[in-house]
Amino acid sequence: MKKFFLPLILIGTLSFAQITEQGEIYSQSYQLKNNVPTIEMPQFDLDALKAEDQINDQLITKPFRFGKDFKVNYSPSTHGSWITLPNGDRIWRLKIISQDAKTLNFLLKNYRFSNNAKLYLHNDDGQFLGYYTSKENTKEKQVATWPIDGSTVTIEFYEPANEVGLSTFEIAEVVHGYRTVNNIKTPTKGLNTSGHCNVDVNCTAGDEWEQQKNAVALILSGTTEWCSGTLVTNTANDGTPYFLTANHCYSSATPAWTFRFKWISENPDCATTAPSGDGPRIYSLSGAEIKARNPSTDMMLLKLTSEVPTDWELVWSGWDRSGNIPENVTGLHHPDGDIMKIAQYYSPPLKKVRSGISAWEIPAWDLGVTEGGSSGSGLFDHNGRIIGQLYGGYAACSGTSPNNQYDFYGRIDASWEGGGNASSRLKDWLDPINSQVMTTDHYVKELLANDISINSQTTVADCDGNIAPSIVVKNVGSQAISNYQLKYKFNEDAETTLSFNETLAAGETRTINIENQEFSAGTHSFRSEVVLDGDLNPNNNISLSNFNVLETLNTNKVTLNLVTDRYAEENSWYLYNSQNQIVQSGVNLTNSTTYNINFDNLAEDCYKFVLEDSYGDGICCQYGNGSYSLTLPNGEVIASGASFGDEAVVNFKVSGTLGISNLASNEIAVYPNPTNDIINLEVNNNLGKYTYEIYSALGQKVKQGNGIGNQKVNLKQYGKGTFVINIKTENGKTMTKKIIVK
Repeated sequence: MKKFFLPLILIGTLSFAQITEQGEIYSQSYQLKNNVPTIEMPQFDLDALKAEDQINDQLITKPFRFGKDFKVNYSPSTHGSWITLPNGDRIWRLKIISQDAKTLNFLLKNYRFSNNAKLYLHNDDGQFLGYYTSKENTKEKQVATWPIDGSTVTIEFYEPANEVGLSTFEIAEVVHGYRTVNNIKTPTKGLNTSGHCNVDVNCTAGDEWEQQKNAVALILSGTTEWCSGTLVTNTANDGTPYFLTANHCYSSATPAWTFRFKWISENPDCATTAPSGDGPRIYSLSGAEIKARNPSTDMMLLKLTSEVPTDWELVWSGWDRSGNIPENVTGLHHPDGDIMKIAQYYSPPLKKVRSGISAWEIPAWDLGVTEGGSSGSGLFDHNGRIIGQLYGGYAACSGTSPNNQYDFYGRIDASWEGGGNASSRLKDWLDPINSQVMTTDHYVKELLANDISINSQTTVADCDGNIAPSIVVKNVGSQAISNYQLKYKFNEDAETTLSFNETLAAGETRTINIENQEFSAGTHSFRSEVVLDGDLNPNNNISLSNFNVLETLNTNKVTLNLVTDRYAEENSWYLYNSQNQIVQSGVNLTNSTTYNINFDNLAEDCYKFVLEDSYGDGICCQYGNGSYSLTLPNGEVIASGASFGDEAVVNFKVSGTLGISNLASNEIAVYPNPTNDIINLEVNNNLGKYTYEIYSALGQKVKQGNGIGNQKVNLKQYGKGTFVINIKTENGKTMTKKIIVK
């Protein structure tokens, strides 16, 4: 049965860390006794799982499952044993057994390691996997180990004496591997699993693709799916590790990724039944963040969070966004998680829309094909520039020949503008200097003697319009540098120059914080430039960014009008305040239903409304005419939409008052503000009787009361935070005021 590309899936929800196969087993080096505490996993009904697999393996929408996962909670404080070495260093050990397992692997949660702590695995045959270190620390605080052979594995954790107690982790999942993907030869490879018509990239057909080979990687995603993808350059040629793959390779709300580059056979198989030789070395990096996704072109752009080692000699692929039809095309990919292959179509591809995707169609490959695991791989034109990424198709092997069926790729030219914002298009990331060029050539990272760069720039205004930009300058050259300048300006203001008479060693960074400034509502720009005499690469010296200051809406009420499509289970919405607290939310929505939800009694603050779609295709229009809008009490629409990717985001700011207060300041006063606990209500007796209501920042009523004249109100029991008091007199006058309790 032919695939319609989903990623080739290995197992449940895991995120993978970098892996190596060589390292010191400390317990053996120190000749520790082999009395390691042991935990054995329970037996399970393997025949029932195999029966499920026989059905699921025939379905293109089902993952390829190879393991049974056990949810556990083992940590150094609850299981295993510690041994303190003579120098004060410590080693923790725990042995896991699962009878008849072909492999074992583990999910680690609450993962936060100190600088020199190490975790590693080994089996009874001496196979080693590690080290997992502080380099794997992420904001998700979870790491999954690669499978290791056998039914018995020992986990060891080492920490030096001066870092005792500084690291945390727990084993949250044990996976019993009961089958492999087409008999994978080793736990780290799918060597020789693809069809016999596939051609190794080091065959004659790949001779002209030496640069592009070094941009391609095999990916393991957060749900252990095989995909392929390509490292791509930007117009600054600054080595930012952007990585292009398919949107359908997205697999988790908090995805994690592992990339294996340059897995190329030195003993290639050129469309025969002979096996390919393995690659000589593992080039593996862990971690990435999503920069852009677009389901209408099946595009996803990642940014690797690990720095790419210069000595790996990787290449950043050039691209062509013109949309011009090339003379011929080539695909470089990892079918079935196999060693890198090449596919070629010797004629111009076709422009088509397939399954709603703006695509390049390959009617029938002349050389090689693609398979599951090839998803996201790059399509290159006759100039060696990438023009798309693989979505799917029906190409497959028929013995040692292609089957004359088509494949199609999401087009980069259509992804350039994408959905019209940075999170759904390539433009903002691949052209940071706004050059508007149509093509770029490949980029090779050189280690120059003198090279300073702007590594990152943060420009986010707070709710009151204040902004204090933060710029990270980095010495990316091979020699120490000194005496550099930073120039910056807001909008069209005069440029400010800061001089730094200091030395930055090779690889060292310096964070420069700009003095806080306040801006009015609207969109503003910020430009920074680092200047060094003798800089050999000025292309990475400038950073441009925009920031927005919200206009205050004179209200304390906003209404959400939401119409769901036929897959409402994919949707949920959240309203956050400026402290990132959820004020209101909606989940478990019903298909094809209209909702009208009021956000009442909003305090004076900035808010973020987020409408999520777990599938990444918005709520219109292929599966129903869904839509959303946010409106004010007077009917004015703040924002509306329907077509988006995985989320739509609307930011707005309200005054916390519904209309203008008609109580004068000499009629009523609320003080002190801020307060430690008690506020005074000083009310003119001529106003007569009044009532008051106090709301938390989440819109919850926490206190109410009434009175005539002055009184004290104690807020101590409600804790610190922002509150809103609404006061209404018997003659209809009102006042709303924000209160801060310190």
